[in-house]
Amino acid sequence: MPPEGFYRKKLLHATLFFAKNTKYLGKVKLAKLLHYLDFNHFKQTGYPSIGLKYKTYPFGPLPEDFWREVADGVTPPDFAGFLKLKKTNDTSNAVWFNAVRDPDMDLFSPREVEIMTLLAQKYNNHNAEMMIKDSHADDQPWAKMVERFGKNRKMNIPYKLVLDNKGDVSEKEAMERLTEFFIMLDNFDLHPAKQQG
Repeated sequence: MPPEGFYRKKLLHATLFFAKNTKYLGKVKLAKLLHYLDFNHFKQTGYPSIGLKYKTYPFGPLPEDFWREVADGVTPPDFAGFLKLKKTNDTSNAVWFNAVRDPDMDLFSPREVEIMTLLAQKYNNHNAEMMIKDSHADDQPWAKMVERFGKNRKMNIPYKLVLDNKGDVSEKEAMERLTEFFIMLDNFDLHPAKQQG
């Protein structure tokens, strides 16, 4: 069993990694990068990297619980000293993420590091609006949910929607692993979007 707060720490250090390795890291861009990390890792292994739950919002997949924590631009207490959030004073209400420390990459497997590195390279100079084309592509889970249920229904995006014949695990095996993963998070209260006291 992972130690207490393990997935919360992965969330923090993934955020630090993206803050250090990409430009223009605001809330929407971070939401998309975390989504890609979780869904790509799930597609390859049957397990999400961090295990956030994403919902369909008009601008793309959103880890709603974590979003609520950072929406006002206040750094979560357990992230203080590692990460600094800054909210703009203009009408956009943008929140920017700045790393105060380097990420602890030992929390991640080599596969996770590879996925994160590729995402940072691909989206380094992109702002959130520039990433919309990719996250809204027809073959992406968010687009599949919107096509089926509409854009304004904030519904959970099932991880299984990313599966295709190109993954490293079968759909059956991936779904069994995913079920086990979320049971573990529930049984041991390891949810990544829950602040550690």
